[in-house]
Amino acid sequence: MSSLFQGGGLRSIDRDVLRQALANLQRGMEAVGGRLILTADALLFQPHAFNV
Repeated sequence: MSSLFQGGGLRSIDRDVLRQALANLQRGMEAVGGRLILTADALLFQPHAFNV
């Protein structure tokens, strides 16, 4: 699986994605849904645009 990830801000560098999976990030009492993205040099969390 080699797709291309283009994040926003400081992460706007093109990177080859090795794996990605759905994930939740716990911020205090709030759980933020999104996905984990693994590249050769980073592990990134990208939140969904909409959280309830």
